[in-house]
Amino acid sequence: MKRGIRCGKISAMRTAIDGFGRVVIPRSLRDRAALTPGTELDVRYEDGRIVLEPAPLSIRIKKVGLFFVAEALTPVPPLSAAHVEHELDTLRAGRETDRRRERRPPVPEQRKERARSGRGRRKR
Repeated sequence: MKRGIRCGKISAMRTAIDGFGRVVIPRSLRDRAALTPGTELDVRYEDGRIVLEPAPLSIRIKKVGLFFVAEALTPVPPLSAAHVEHELDTLRAGRETDRRRERRPPVPEQRKERARSGRGRRKR
């Protein structure tokens, strides 16, 4: 386990609320969530937990050439190359996991069912 990261999840980190009700989000969590100073967060109480998540971005859809693209109505900092690379790696890893599941041999019950139904027989 590297710095509290296991299976793509970050284990809990402890912080405290100061006298003004402010909470400091540890830097490693801010970096992974791409939270920068000034990022607006929605805060809610849900199932006994306080949940923080970035507020939805206001956008408008406009046509550029043949494509429709989303344009932010408020200034948004550009994504860092490291953040884009991390997201691409995550997507690629998920695809590879899906491919492995598709190639996995059937379980014995499925083999028996295929044999009974005539599927899966070799042609001679």
